[in-house]
Amino acid sequence: MKITATYQDKIIAQGEYGTEVVSVDGNYYFSREVTDFGHLQIKGKGQQYYCPIKKSKCDYYNLVDENENIIVDEIGWIYETTIELYKACAKKIAFYSDKVSITTK
Repeated sequence: MKITATYQDKIIAQGEYGTEVVSVDGNYYFSREVTDFGHLQIKGKGQQYYCPIKKSKCDYYNLVDENENIIVDEIGWIYETTIELYKACAKKIAFYSDKVSITTK
């Protein structure tokens, strides 16, 4: 099954469920290899949030235009967790469901 994350018909990430995309806590996490980082930019200097459940820091990402103007603030995030239960989502990007469209085929 293919999972796709889009913003206004622009594909941001797309990959095969189970290999390139995993589901953790109701969110789809996309590997970096299947994510278009051309218009994703780390917010600030990164590491802005600490999750007490995943016991790790998190970087937020903004969607930006070609001039690096922010189109969508905090469109997604990446955890650096080492907790065994959450290792599947470590270093993968997830997107807020109210900011992107997630489809499955």
